[in-house]
Amino acid sequence: MQMLVCLEGRDDDASETLLLQVFADRDSLAKLRGDTTSGSDLNTAVVRLMACGTPRTRAALVANHAALDARDLEQCFRAACNDMPADKVFAIFSPYATAKVDEKKKDRDPAYAKRAAILNQLGQPRYTSGRTEAAPPLDPRWLDLAVRLEDLPLVGRLIRPGHAAANAFLSKTFAAQFKTAKQMHECHEVVAAMVRAGHADATDAVIATLEKFGDKASYYGYYIGHLVADLPKSALPRLEALIPKLPDRVADSLLGFMQQLRERPT
Repeated sequence: MQMLVCLEGRDDDASETLLLQVFADRDSLAKLRGDTTSGSDLNTAVVRLMACGTPRTRAALVANHAALDARDLEQCFRAACNDMPADKVFAIFSPYATAKVDEKKKDRDPAYAKRAAILNQLGQPRYTSGRTEAAPPLDPRWLDLAVRLEDLPLVGRLIRPGHAAANAFLSKTFAAQFKTAKQMHECHEVVAAMVRAGHADATDAVIATLEKFGDKASYYGYYIGHLVADLPKSALPRLEALIPKLPDRVADSLLGFMQQLRERPT
């Protein structure tokens, strides 16, 4: 493993050939056992090098996606997103997200682990050399899939304005969570998604949440307030009417975000 790491960043033919040869022998290598490191660890190291290697190693990795475990599938998916058209990535990897899984035995279900590996990568920023980079564009059908799965965190990451099914899902989810919520943070995720979606009821959701929890808002009060700057300017009169009803510390924080909203270009 230490010697293979020395190949990171190299794109010469000899290094590429060696990685492909080791990858082709992964079934035999997986049988090796050591005190602290096993053959499966070696295979994962090779997958990581291939995922950030040459076009040929990345293509070989994607071509063998079905043979990878969940941990290595994440690297494979990222390589595919970087190299392939978004619609082709969806065609190859969306079946992992829609596969039948055993929710009761998810810790032992490979299909569940692979589904999680793909879904957890969607909409996430990339970290390269200490820098955050935007992920490549995704096929719009991933949001359709997220709504069908009723996966709120995923819907929140993939949300875009004008998606009717997503807006309906967010309305239903907010109503259910708001009814039973005891603290503001229980509503934050869905309210944030509504604001990012430009949802018709986003202003209502922000104000209702502040009214219900404003007198006991913790640091989550700041995060709900932060959403105010992204509301439509038509929300300002209602927000101004709300200010006298809030504790001073919450009102003071909210006023700053309201000013940002006033100054935001139309």
